[in-house]
Formats: sequence, C-alpha cells, structure tokens
Amino acid sequence: MATWDIHTADVERVLRNAGTSAQDYVTDEKRVNDAFAELAAALPGSPHVLKCLGDFAEDVVYPHLKTILADTTSALEGTTAALIAYQEGDRKMAQQGRATAAGASFPTDLPRSGPLSHVR
Repeated sequence: MATWDIHTADVERVLRNAGTSAQDYVTDEKRVNDAFAELAAALPGSPHVLKCLGDFAEDVVYPHLKTILADTTSALEGTTAALIAYQEGDRKMAQQGRATAAGASFPTDLPRSGPLSHVR
C-alpha cells in the first residue's frame, strides 16, 4: 500500500524558489526587447531584415515567453492549492482523531489475568 508523507516545509521552500525564479521571466522578456531594439538600431538600412525580425519576435519569441510564464504560473498555483488541501486534510484527520480519542471510554479497573505462574 502506498503511503503519503509530504514534507510541507520542503514543498513551501521549493514553491518560494520557483516563484522567485519565475519573476525572472519578466526580466528575460525585457532583455529580449532590448536585444531586438539593439539589433534594429544596428541595421537601420535593412527594412526587410527588420520586418523579418519583428515577425519572428511576434510570431515565435513572445508567444513562447507568454506560454512559459502561463504554464509556470499555473503549475505554481496548482501546487500551492494542492499543498493547502493536503495541509487542511491533515488538520481534519488530526481533529477527527482527537475527537474519537476524547470520546473513547477507558476502563476504571484493569482486568485480572490470574496467577503469574500461568504466564510463560
């Protein structure tokens, strides 16, 4: 039988690190914009090359950047929601265990088993 033991502190650390890394996508997009601007400035007399570069950026580069950001955001949000649900499930299980234990009847007298000579 499979067992689940998720170390929530470790998952939270990974989520924080991944979220910090995902913020770099905005910086990466700015770097791509700057690189295209520098390239355009370096090729002022090449309208066909500039149009092709612009089309490439709009049709390939930016959609991929947006997809990466959207997929990363979705993964982070989904993992966060799953972790919260797991933690809530742990809390509910613990509450149910405490409630069951609190309602249990305990014997007031321990049963006697007889003389010790019968014990091997």
